Amino acid sequence: IKTNPIQFLLTGEVRLLTEKYLNKNNSVELITSYFANYSSYMKRNSEYFSYISGFKIGAGFRHYYKNGYYINPLFFYKQMSNTNIRTTWGPFAPVERWEYNNYISNVYSFQIQAGRVFDFKNFIADVYVGLGIRYIYANGVTVYKLDSYGTPYSTYQPWDGKSIFPSVHFGVNLGYSK
Repeated sequence: IKTNPIQFLLTGEVRLLTEKYLNKNNSVELITSYFANYSSYMKRNSEYFSYISGFKIGAGFRHYYKNGYYINPLFFYKQMSNTNIRTTWGPFAPVERWEYNNYISNVYSFQIQAGRVFDFKNFIADVYVGLGIRYIYANGVTVYKLDSYGTPYSTYQPWDGKSIFPSVHFGVNLGYSK
């Protein structure tokens, strides 16, 4: 069982990995994670708030070479729920504009990772680097609510988007081994 503490500290993602050896040189890796992260900041006369949560599941096939080096093709699926709120303060009204945006992202990814496992009795340090490609499909709604002088106005704009982009991966997984 392994986890990535650096990723948890930077992004709030709690990731668990387990590896089942098939033979001396091959293993199957299963990955699951949950993440929740929020941020808020001010910019000029607007306040921004963002909340992202979701989960990830994946599987990989590791082939080990000498001295703990390995190559790992990996597939995973990630679903994220994103909520963004922007409040704009006006000179005459407390809230001039309020913007709400919510969408769901489905991410499908293929990665090739290479790394080395350092085994210290029952403690494991798994250092890796890799390249991948991600396909993202997102759909959601945008709602604007203008509230100048007490008159609310809102619009509903459904949308969807698709994108494909490359990704770079590196990190250290720490864990326990029997």
